[in-house]
Amino acid sequence: LEQAGYRDTNGDGVRDRGGVQLRVTMLYPAGARVATAEARAFALDVRRAGLLLDVVPVEATQLLARVAKGEFDLAPLVW
Repeated sequence: LEQAGYRDTNGDGVRDRGGVQLRVTMLYPAGARVATAEARAFALDVRRAGLLLDVVPVEATQLLARVAKGEFDLAPLVW
């Protein structure tokens, strides 16, 4: 991340580049208790690395549609 230019320039613990925070979105199936817990735990882990992770629950059909369109950063899927 450092080599890519993502640094914590203002000391808030979040990496940024050009003043824009490094924030990604993770979609996960709504109502899936295990996925919810894992997404929240993952968000805490990546926060320690200086990234912000928004975890967004979506219905299964919407999840697949957004993945097919490339409208996501992360999604827990099994291929």
